[in-house]
Amino acid sequence: MRWRSAPTAWRSMPQKDMPGHRCERVNSRATCNVCLETFVKLGSKGIAPAMLLLNTRRSCQHVQMCVKCASDWKRSNQAIATCPMCRTEYDAIAALPDYLMTAGHASDSADLSSGEILRPPLPAREKMAPGSFWFISPLDIGFSHDSIGECFAPYKKDGVDIEDKAKLRILSSAAECLERAQEPRALEVVDVMWYKNKLYVAGTFNRRLCMYRLLSIFATDRFGLIKVRVRSSDEPSIRSKLSACFTTRCEGRYVFVRSADGERRYVGQSRRELQWPEAAELLGGATEAAFASAGGLSQESDSSARAADASSGAAWDAWDDTPSLDLIIAAFAKYHALPEDKVISVLEMLTEEQRYLVCRRFRVPRNDVPQGPGRDVFKLFRAYVMSCTANGFHPRSRLDADADGCFRAIMATAKEMRQERGAPSQASHSACPKPPPKPPPKPPPPKPPPPTPEAGLPKPTFKAPPPDFRPAAPAESVASDPWEEEARSQPQENLVRSLGKELLRRDASQDALMSMLRDVREQLEVARSNERDLREQLRRETERHHQREEELQAQLAKALDVPPREAPRRGRWGTHAKPRVACVDVEADDREAGRDCEAGSEAGREAGSEKSDSAEIEDPTDSPIWEDPKDSPIWEDPEDLRVWEDPRVWEDPRVWEDPKDPRIWEFVTKWGLELESTEALLQDLKPEHMDMVLRRFSFDPTRGTVSPDVVLAKYVESCVRKGFRERHSSDPMSRFASDWELPLREVGEILRTLSLEDQEFVMKGFWCTQSTPSAVLERLKQHVASFSEATTPAAWQEFAERWQLPLEEVVQILSRLQPQEAQLIVDRFYFDRNSTQATPSAQLRKYVQTCKAKGFWIPTGATW
Repeated sequence: MRWRSAPTAWRSMPQKDMPGHRCERVNSRATCNVCLETFVKLGSKGIAPAMLLLNTRRSCQHVQMCVKCASDWKRSNQAIATCPMCRTEYDAIAALPDYLMTAGHASDSADLSSGEILRPPLPAREKMAPGSFWFISPLDIGFSHDSIGECFAPYKKDGVDIEDKAKLRILSSAAECLERAQEPRALEVVDVMWYKNKLYVAGTFNRRLCMYRLLSIFATDRFGLIKVRVRSSDEPSIRSKLSACFTTRCEGRYVFVRSADGERRYVGQSRRELQWPEAAELLGGATEAAFASAGGLSQESDSSARAADASSGAAWDAWDDTPSLDLIIAAFAKYHALPEDKVISVLEMLTEEQRYLVCRRFRVPRNDVPQGPGRDVFKLFRAYVMSCTANGFHPRSRLDADADGCFRAIMATAKEMRQERGAPSQASHSACPKPPPKPPPKPPPPKPPPPTPEAGLPKPTFKAPPPDFRPAAPAESVASDPWEEEARSQPQENLVRSLGKELLRRDASQDALMSMLRDVREQLEVARSNERDLREQLRRETERHHQREEELQAQLAKALDVPPREAPRRGRWGTHAKPRVACVDVEADDREAGRDCEAGSEAGREAGSEKSDSAEIEDPTDSPIWEDPKDSPIWEDPEDLRVWEDPRVWEDPRVWEDPKDPRIWEFVTKWGLELESTEALLQDLKPEHMDMVLRRFSFDPTRGTVSPDVVLAKYVESCVRKGFRERHSSDPMSRFASDWELPLREVGEILRTLSLEDQEFVMKGFWCTQSTPSAVLERLKQHVASFSEATTPAAWQEFAERWQLPLEEVVQILSRLQPQEAQLIVDRFYFDRNSTQATPSAQLRKYVQTCKAKGFWIPTGATW
């Protein structure tokens, strides 16, 4: 639900209740409860009645103090001030507008005597898109039919069919809506459509619109606005019925309600356009029924009804000889030399009262009056209307005094135009009769005669009041605003109090957020602890599984009487299975152990390594592996055993071809090339060109079906034809040299001794803090010299095994440091299981980073 503010009432209310709101009036003859002076006398001094506010809203409904006494009362209180009548706190004071002052006791019903309902303007047509929902006044929606029936169609209510005509009447449904706290859901939404630049009811909602118009006239506070749904007139279901069912002849302003007795009943847009005594008596009382029985509307009196309603705004409550609003707008356009149709197009979205105020208050500065046809004046007029619509129409303005006589000239022109056109005035219009005259006020009761003194007693006398020594109030000009000075001197304590409350609210919000962050942090710590426990449990289970696997493998080898490494293969394929390369460990120490096991006997192995290395197996039955020659049908000739003694038997068969350059073999193995064709292709290239090809060539097997040998041949041919560029974006060595600003040729000479994989690993893990090229090259040489596994310090290997770290990662981290720094890291690092870094690698990197930032001289265990 949308909420809007009533500026003069200093209160907020639902948007749908705004049209029916009436501000309370104050009797000008009432007295201030503090200084005991009447508001009339105080008003002559420029002092208005006071409205008490709290946080820019009315704190209470009492208006029984003047602004001066309320301000003095507020300053006299040490704490926040309170209303003397109800003890409600207030922090600011606002002056009561002068138009809410009445000469006698006024009621809310007197405020509706004009018969016109004030309603907000319609939203722009561009905003009311089909399918959207809006709250608008039912008086702004036109009927699509010229006449309707007085009864709704039969419907179901609470599972019961309602067919009684007495309950289906429009007045019965209206009375039920007034009695209920909420209207029925079946009557919530009305479909509307834009047709011929006006808003009409869509479909079969004319009787429902008639009911809502009656409720809006007599119960504006509840039914001033209704919920509508916008539909398009181009929909097939609506477009097919427009030609036959759109029968209104007055643009939907009012509708004729058919009845069996032939009574003429009309429902328009105000009390004056209502001719239905039964509805007025049921919803408004006997007085409204007498007024509704005097009307005489018809579908042919469209122009007369339009003129009557245009001049029936809240600004003209008196029934005098005032011209209609259409004539005033025409005279306004003529006076300012503006096109009348454009003026009407600008004012069509405003209410009658707002149009009247625009015509009354708009002024053109004399020094800006144009000499042309009025184009600049029209821009100024349109900007003025847009400003008033955005900022609101103030109830009072200094332009209402009409000091320059502009509006009087417009009204004179309007009266002349009315005489020329022969249009009747408001007072003489037959369709808008005057309301019945109000009864004359009753004369006050005569005052009782003064008491006569008793005989023989002296006549009582009264002491004269003391003279008034107070200084006279300064005279004010007529055009000045009596509440302007008070409005400028409004206290600012409410702003300070509002800021204090906002700061307290933000502090509470911040505390709640910090508490939530602490809870999340605790939950995160618990989750990390659980993760560490699970990781430790997984590690233990893995170790136990490996130990169990080794035990089972040893038992199997013992049962088969074979070496442990042969046990899995023999247990799966049988004792007569041939050795398979995939099942044999290719490590050098395992191969040496295998040859020693096959070649040497117990006595030969004790004799020494030389005799073991030179020993040969003469007979397969001499091998301790076979108990019976029948169990060894694999080799018929003992000479075949020498084949398996060669280390190359456990490697890829292509390695036996013994390539001339190891890098070529690594290149061939990486890309799946043929060795002979690759050597033939690269043998005619220079060494530096061959290095470029080996580093820069790449092949994606997922793209196309061409073999890598064909792609390599085309690549080499292209390089030979176009020339080998020294630096290339696809060459990792070229990028490495460019990043460190080193000569490519010297970098190539340093890295040429390494394989391609080692070169890539060295370039990724290299780091140097020096800035000169010579120092960087020297550091690169040291890094390459300490890279290979053979040159890796034994302390680094032991360090990696102790903390279960990959040796390559340890070498990558420690090789970037100086030897002394690397030794300090190896000596001082330890793995903390309670740290936020869960893995040893993460803790090692963090430890090295901290040492680099704070220095390596800090002793172990110090707090950084």
